[in-house]
Amino acid sequence: CEAIFDMPSLLMAPMCKVAVKGATFAALLYGFCLLWSAVDMSKGEDGVVRSFDPTDEEKAAMLFYVTMSLWILAFLNALYQFIVAYAVVEYYYTPLDSRGRKETDCCAMLEGLQVGLFLHAGSLAFGALLIALLTVLQWLIEYAEHQNREAGGNHVIGCLIGCLECFVSCCKELVQRVNRIAYIEMAISSQNFCDSAQTSLGVIAGIMASMGILTGATVIFTVFGVLVITLAASFFAYSTTSSHSAYVDDGSLFHVDSPVTVTWAAAGIGALVSMSFMNIFDVASDTMLYCYQTDKQSGGRHETAPPLLHDLFGGR
Repeated sequence: CEAIFDMPSLLMAPMCKVAVKGATFAALLYGFCLLWSAVDMSKGEDGVVRSFDPTDEEKAAMLFYVTMSLWILAFLNALYQFIVAYAVVEYYYTPLDSRGRKETDCCAMLEGLQVGLFLHAGSLAFGALLIALLTVLQWLIEYAEHQNREAGGNHVIGCLIGCLECFVSCCKELVQRVNRIAYIEMAISSQNFCDSAQTSLGVIAGIMASMGILTGATVIFTVFGVLVITLAASFFAYSTTSSHSAYVDDGSLFHVDSPVTVTWAAAGIGALVSMSFMNIFDVASDTMLYCYQTDKQSGGRHETAPPLLHDLFGGR
């Protein structure tokens, strides 16, 4: 929290992420619709209902397009994590002034964007590719499970598919965790993805217990924050639409027929916004802990560590 409060520009990152990923997703969805519209349509038995009938080549093209789309979205997410990690790393290694405060650069986020795009785009793309391929593999396994159920549900095949699905899910979770730590190491040492991942695994081996505790605390804080913000948005929406005359009067231009519908919409928006902002706290806390351990392994005395983090570990 100290880093976030000292660098208010970090609070702009979730909004930029949502805007960029939303626009990219809309563009990719439009492209998929154009690709789907090229598929021939077949007439139904009644001659009225028509359905799309893609060929094997068209199915392969759609699968390739979806994979590339997932890769692009995963790259944007990787770039976002790198930018946040870069800004927090810069904050951590900024020396304390005479008042015990850190004078950080207001453009750390833009500098991280420049470094990520021009120096580490290949590494970020490689990490994103792993996530995209595992996601597609997950979907294919789920499709195979659906086909197995429709064919009568062979128990042996179902068991094998279930085991494979669990294995792929575990691999994806592991890769996501390693990717995040590797991006932090890239922000510190400017190594490529493979070297950063190898180095980061050695670093986190020494803070496994601390990272587990921090992850648990972060999850609790994130869930609590999402619930509070979602409930607050819901309460405000319902109390406003059910009591304010502009929304209650039948003759008003802003009359709301169903306050419950507005409340559910506000709850959904509040949950999405709160999860985006809580993600900042998650990435920042992991980056701080990783920097502290890196400083410790290199023989540093944690002179640039924030006072709260230094006190948390008792100066060790």
